[in-house]
Amino acid sequence: MTTVTQKQIKLSVSRVIDAPRAELFLAWLDPEFRKRWWLNDKNEGPISVEIDGRTGGTYRITQTHDSCDHDEPDGYVWIIEGEFLEVTPNDRIVFTWNVNHTSEPVRDQRVTVDFEDAPNGTKVTITHEGMMSESIASGTEQGWGGMLENLEKAIGAAR
Repeated sequence: MTTVTQKQIKLSVSRVIDAPRAELFLAWLDPEFRKRWWLNDKNEGPISVEIDGRTGGTYRITQTHDSCDHDEPDGYVWIIEGEFLEVTPNDRIVFTWNVNHTSEPVRDQRVTVDFEDAPNGTKVTITHEGMMSESIASGTEQGWGGMLENLEKAIGAAR
């Protein structure tokens, strides 16, 4: 059995999206809209999305495994779930992050999504922190970058 070395990691990804803060904020909390942009590498949406988007509420996303660099076989169902620690309309969403990776379960990480006015739209910054290996950190950073790109496309298509 291989031992995975984990350490406390904090990573951040940002993107300016041509949309108002309120629209982007709601895109994170509306389960039906979330399905439009929460896509795996094969551009497949989640199997299900449940969101109780209030402080103390919970979320659960089930999604089939894609081509990310993890040990799960194709078709494995990821369960991503957690609790909302802070929901400040149009400004910030903070939630816990738990994923059932088979080789390296991800538990009790913290994700903060900040929405700031910016020239040409809103700057969305995702900060993800917790104990993880370098491999998980790399995939996480790449994944959040892809999600912001997907969000931008979904917002544009909805207009």
